[in-house]
Amino acid sequence: MAAHAAPLIELSEGVGPALAGDSIVHLDARSDNLLVTPEGVRIVDWPWACRGAPWFDALGLALNARLYDPVADLTAHLRAVADLGGTPEQVDAVLAVLLGLFLHGSAQPPPPGLPTLRAFQHAQGAVLTAWLRTRLAG
Repeated sequence: MAAHAAPLIELSEGVGPALAGDSIVHLDARSDNLLVTPEGVRIVDWPWACRGAPWFDALGLALNARLYDPVADLTAHLRAVADLGGTPEQVDAVLAVLLGLFLHGSAQPPPPGLPTLRAFQHAQGAVLTAWLRTRLAG
C-alpha cells in the first residue's frame, strides 16, 4: 500500500467537490441499515445524516454488496450512481478516501462496546483495495 500512497492521495484530493450536494445522505447505507416492509425498503439508523451528493448512498450499498459477495455484479449499483450524477472520477476519489478511512480506523484500538468494529473496517479496506486496483487498472 505504501508504494501506492502518493497516487491514492492525489486521487482523493477531488473528494470535496465530488461529495458536494444538497441531497439528504444517510452516509452509512449498508444491508444492516435496511428494513424491508410490505410497502418497500426503508433505510434506518440515521445518526450520520448530512447533505451531500445524491449518489453516495448507492455507492455505499455497492461497497456493502462487494463486501459480502466479492464477485457481485455491481452494474445496477454503479448505474444508479451514474444516474444520480456520480462520474467515474468522483467514484474513484470517494473510494480512495474510504480506503484511507477504513485502513486507518482498522489500525486503532477497538472502541468500548464495539469489539468487532476494527475487523469490519479492515474487511472493508481489503474490499476497497481490490476494487480500486481493478478500477484503476482498467
